[in-house]
Amino acid sequence: MSIYLTNAKTDLPLYKQDFMYIWDSINQNYANDSLEQNYHHTLLFKNWKNTLNHLKYYDCDRILEEIHQDINASFYLSNYGLFRTSLMHLRSAIELTMQLLYFHDHKIEYLQWSEGEFLIKHADLIKYLEKHPNFKDNVQEEIKKMLPQITKYWKEFSKYIHAEAPKYFHSDNQTHKIKTFNQAEFNQWEAKFQKSIYLLNKLMLLFFKNDFNKFPNTQREILMWKVKKSDQQLILKN
Repeated sequence: MSIYLTNAKTDLPLYKQDFMYIWDSINQNYANDSLEQNYHHTLLFKNWKNTLNHLKYYDCDRILEEIHQDINASFYLSNYGLFRTSLMHLRSAIELTMQLLYFHDHKIEYLQWSEGEFLIKHADLIKYLEKHPNFKDNVQEEIKKMLPQITKYWKEFSKYIHAEAPKYFHSDNQTHKIKTFNQAEFNQWEAKFQKSIYLLNKLMLLFFKNDFNKFPNTQREILMWKVKKSDQQLILKN
């Protein structure tokens, strides 16, 4: 057995020990309402799949499953203090959600994309959604406000992917330097996690608002849980 394999078998339990120490520290400091809301976010796109399947729309199941996995991964990685990696998954969730809405109306492009033969830029998705006929009147005005907010998060999460400055480094993460819960870092991660996913869920609700009354009751309750009253009015208004 080589020295590298010997060291690997020795070091892996130590890595696990470090990660579990951080996991325990974070979860001991998790406020109940915070944990409740963050966990709920991991359920949204699983229930979007159930909802759209109920409406006999199956074409983009693979995308919905991947968005669900991205948000799940983001949540669980945060419990290990891996905030940079967690936020990288949220950029993927943003891209896939916007592509899902585009492919809803573009079956041929979806098939091409499935084979790796079609790409669409973020800016083109924004232009497309801004003028989409599903967004009419006051909804269209709201969409014009929302899309720049989504783009802001997309750009910020891209900085974590490309490590554009030391503040986006994992190695600058105080949680891992001291191997314990850091409230400021956690709060920064949580605000980005909650706000970006809220916007994606709201975008989906507005896009499919004409079908809202056909949603199964369980899924409707999950997707609308803690949606702001002003947004509820926008979604429910005919």
